[in-house]
Amino acid sequence: MKAAPDFDPSLRTKEIHQQLIRVVGRVCPLWMASHRDDLVQSAMLRILEIQHREESGRTFSSSYIGKVMYTVLVDEIRRFRRRSEVSWDTEEGKGSAEGDRQLSRTNPEQNAKRQQLGKGIADCLRSIRVERRQALVLYLQGYSLQEIAQLLGYTQKKTENIVYRGRADLQSCLVSRGFQP
Repeated sequence: MKAAPDFDPSLRTKEIHQQLIRVVGRVCPLWMASHRDDLVQSAMLRILEIQHREESGRTFSSSYIGKVMYTVLVDEIRRFRRRSEVSWDTEEGKGSAEGDRQLSRTNPEQNAKRQQLGKGIADCLRSIRVERRQALVLYLQGYSLQEIAQLLGYTQKKTENIVYRGRADLQSCLVSRGFQP
């Protein structure tokens, strides 16, 4: 079967690339501005992998491209935050990362509680509606309500309500699992 004469896969790829550039310009926080090209390339690779797997001339909607960009951005923020963990300066009496590791090794009960709480939070987050979960995860990662509104394309008031309800959902879920605030 021949492709339509006006179908040019390279043209479609260029359109997707341009759309990703526009999306990353809207959703990328200022502190990650230097990583915008990397974000676009990562998202483009994900889309090309999907096209290659399906071996078809699939077209992607704007909302799908936005979701791909959102997941790439969240993944990169997580990687960035893991890389930027810095040990404390012991000379100023603040402790150190090594000291924290030794303390956690000497208190297995505390470790077990932390692990249970982490698992409980992850399980509860999975049970929250997608709209609330996205906003809540960004909020828990330190984004301001204004940044979340920009990233998700909501009004300030809607963002406040979604985050508030998401926090309430998370708290009630944790309480139902035996965790106390």
